[in-house]
Amino acid sequence: MDHQTFASAILDPTNSITQELEAIKKALGPQREAEEFLTGLDIQSAKTTIRLSALSQRPARDVIEEQAKALTDLLNAANQVALQVCATKTPSTSNRRHFANRPTSKRRQKLAKQLHKINALSLT
Repeated sequence: MDHQTFASAILDPTNSITQELEAIKKALGPQREAEEFLTGLDIQSAKTTIRLSALSQRPARDVIEEQAKALTDLLNAANQVALQVCATKTPSTSNRRHFANRPTSKRRQKLAKQLHKINALSLT
């Protein structure tokens, strides 16, 4: 049930997921140039180190950073949608405290940990 709800929420145009996907498509433009560079390394000697310095007439580091930012933004947006859309049920206990059951708690901890990692990456 949650999978279907999440899938329909991802496809909903009001979420920022579609804009994030477009940003990733735009950021992955110089992929062919990088693939040609990597296939060219097969021909050359492995004794020397060769760095990829430019992609699409821009520094390769900037292009990679742009791709990484687009990917982390997409993952962050998808994680936020999942936390909003997916239902979590908390069973009550005898002392009126509410605790999530272990699988739900672990899943939420995992999502929260992933969100913290994404936020840490996007801040750097």
